[in-house]
Amino acid sequence: MADTITLNNRYVLDAEIGRGGMGVVYRAHDLQLNRWVAIKVLPPELAHNPQLLARFHSEILHTSQMQHPNIVAIYDMGADGATNYFVMQFIDGCDLKSYLAQHGTFTVAETCSLLAQIASALDYAHEHGIVHRDIKPENILINRQGVSSLSDFGIARSLEGTRMTMGMVGTPEYMSPEQAKGEEIDGRSDQYSLAIVAYEMLTGATPFHTASGQSWAIVSRHITEEPANPRTLIPSIASNCSEAVIRGLAKNRAHRYATCAQLVSEMYKTAVAPAPNRTSLLVLALLSVLCLIGAIALFAAGNHNSGYTATGGTEKTPAKTATTAPPVSVTVASATPPPAIFIDPPKPEIVPMALDEYRPSGKVNRKDGAEI
Repeated sequence: MADTITLNNRYVLDAEIGRGGMGVVYRAHDLQLNRWVAIKVLPPELAHNPQLLARFHSEILHTSQMQHPNIVAIYDMGADGATNYFVMQFIDGCDLKSYLAQHGTFTVAETCSLLAQIASALDYAHEHGIVHRDIKPENILINRQGVSSLSDFGIARSLEGTRMTMGMVGTPEYMSPEQAKGEEIDGRSDQYSLAIVAYEMLTGATPFHTASGQSWAIVSRHITEEPANPRTLIPSIASNCSEAVIRGLAKNRAHRYATCAQLVSEMYKTAVAPAPNRTSLLVLALLSVLCLIGAIALFAAGNHNSGYTATGGTEKTPAKTATTAPPVSVTVASATPPPAIFIDPPKPEIVPMALDEYRPSGKVNRKDGAEI
């Protein structure tokens, strides 16, 4: 940044790292605690609408109480002159949208590795009565170790019904049918959006888009059209994984999974071969023992019938006595259960973008009202 800006004599803005309809995000240095943080500077409209600002503060305060390893933590919120902002945990990495643009599609295992963490965060939020409303790649942050985190809880709801959202809350490409129709939503709406993200990670494209990019046209397709099966785009995607994604995109929310974690779990089942269960192993072991016992019995019976061998005349010589087979010891090992989901799946190599690559030109208000 050309000139250093410090908010409330504490947060020194260092570089712009992202922007969207909900504000501009900066990397900043917290002078008081000597750490890097992320600061979202909110749209100027908030400063001129006390009711909206109070609503926003209420939502941020509510969501800041959530503590989950895959939810970006909120540290502080405040205002410096006309600049309203809140302070978040800084994720040293990139967002999923940038990663997709750089590296293309993910494998099933890679997709599930990242989205299982986001699913866990969403289910946690849903249990606490919070719906995100704007799940999309830009709000999924990935650090250098491949750990994913979800950001921007509460912001979409706080701006609901304002001219900033044009009466629409969410992002058209990732919006559930019930959200698009303005109905009451629950966690299954977030699950639909998560399934869209999974579809995009696996195929490289969202299921509903238009050449014109007009929001109303995309939203209409969510309501009226069925998505193409991901396998029609990428034949190597396992059928069960593809079916799980399609179920997550069901128009009727009652036909989706009960939780986001269940959606990703069903997708992941195709990434590893299922281990045989204990009953199957016991049956196979018993069959093996019975076959072995039968073979020993047949061998012994054959030797009994030819116990003497004629050597000429009436004299008989005892045949060689068969050696008694030693007792068979069969140890049935406990069946190894299928690996717990995402304990150790392969993680994608995350190559964060340089901060300069994120920098569209932007403005922020100084305390004295000037802009840069």
